[in-house]
Amino acid sequence: MFESMPGPLPHLAAGKLRALGVTGPKRLAALPDVPTLAEQGLPGIDVNSWWGFVGPAGLPRDIVLRLNAEVRKALAEPELAAVLARMAIEPSPGSPEAFGAYLTQEAARWKQVAAKARP
Repeated sequence: MFESMPGPLPHLAAGKLRALGVTGPKRLAALPDVPTLAEQGLPGIDVNSWWGFVGPAGLPRDIVLRLNAEVRKALAEPELAAVLARMAIEPSPGSPEAFGAYLTQEAARWKQVAAKARP
């Protein structure tokens, strides 16, 4: 199965599951001994889970920037960073524009995947 963090961590720690590979482009800090699928000869399987904040279309720019600044500030707090690290969540805060571009890229990519999968 494919699962995103932090769900499988307790099962891995208890020995109930064994991680076979990481679907992203790099190894996870929480699972440094688990190679990526690309390292194992399966390139092109680049699937990541992500969380982000979105708002209604037309949200005023000043509100977008304020929300972004507050989220970045919270992610920089050592206590939150430690909690996220224990859950194997690696934040990658960025600009609203970068996140928008990422969403656009992912939508296009998965649209192509779905189109290829149709009979």
